[in-house]
Amino acid sequence: MSSSAKSYICWVVAAGSVAIFAGLSQWQFTHTVRFPIFFALAVLSSMLKIRFPAITASFSSNSLFVILGAVELDPTEAMLIACAAAAAQTLLNTREKPNPVQLGFNIAVLGISTSACIWTASTAASWGAGSALALCCSAVAFYVLNTILVSGIVALTREITMKRIWRAWLCWTTPAFVVSTAAAVALFVNDPAFRWGPALLTVPAAVILQMGYRRLVEARVTATA
Repeated sequence: MSSSAKSYICWVVAAGSVAIFAGLSQWQFTHTVRFPIFFALAVLSSMLKIRFPAITASFSSNSLFVILGAVELDPTEAMLIACAAAAAQTLLNTREKPNPVQLGFNIAVLGISTSACIWTASTAASWGAGSALALCCSAVAFYVLNTILVSGIVALTREITMKRIWRAWLCWTTPAFVVSTAAAVALFVNDPAFRWGPALLTVPAAVILQMGYRRLVEARVTATA
């Protein structure tokens, strides 16, 4: 690993540590039902991965529950969900054994992205935006920052321009992310009280989404090979 990649990782981990500490320092737990459900669903969905050989990275639908948590829950709860989702995506259902650096970097990236998501949702709400619009704005902030941070380390480790990697990342992951965000908005708008039934229906929906999109990715890779 180059010195530039090591420096980049250090900066991201440092920024992520600050973001995570800021979220956890408030130490608020007021959603006794939503928090454990979001937490469990985020971890479970992290195990369902779509791998992209073109960018040596993977995508999971855990962002659906991380974004919902950032908008609907306390910052502490949202940050715990994000950290758990990042850890689960790194450690569970993986082809190769991850190292501590990968784990720390992935948690930091999701911590930074979640912090931006929380801030965007709060800012949008203070400007008078409706809950659904605030959720969409926060999802965009989450996605843009997350993909930029991940593209940075991929570009440095593979010695490819970040612009090329980011464009490839957007090309491969945007459809899946848009569907996940639409599912989050639909769940929030149709069931603001968050009853058990509609929430749990997102699990098979996420599975179907992952399997379908994975087939499309595999077919595209085969066609271009």
